[in-house]
Amino acid sequence: MDYKVILSDLAKRQLDDILFYIYATLNNEVAAARVLEDAENTVQKLAQVGSSLKICEEPEPAEYGYQKMHFLLHRYLMLYTINGTNIHVDRIYHELEDYKNLPDWSPCIRLTHCLRELRQLRYRSTACSYSPASNSQCSSCSHSTFSGFCIYGFT
Repeated sequence: MDYKVILSDLAKRQLDDILFYIYATLNNEVAAARVLEDAENTVQKLAQVGSSLKICEEPEPAEYGYQKMHFLLHRYLMLYTINGTNIHVDRIYHELEDYKNLPDWSPCIRLTHCLRELRQLRYRSTACSYSPASNSQCSSCSHSTFSGFCIYGFT
């Protein structure tokens, strides 16, 4: 059965950020084009095999019924849920990213809001001033912190 694959706004932004990083920061247009093509091919494959993949083994994503599909050629993955004949891709991560320990695994509303703020911080060129001594909140963007850095206010 073929499903209709729907990427959330958050997943689209995450993919956009990945492609922008490869294209602009790494200055590699060819690699960015290949990752985009791989993402498109992975979405097509997901439409065909999405229901056959297992629920995530990690407790936090599994609690919300997330399933995981790795990109076909690159080290990225999509976390998704199935609702009827639709597959909803909520998040896209690099395999080495510590996505399993994100502070909020509820549906993407809070994270989407924080990502909007992150974009505003980037455009204002305001660096996050998180200090490991405070160990709880970033002093410039007031976001919660974990693992020794502010995940929302980095530049």
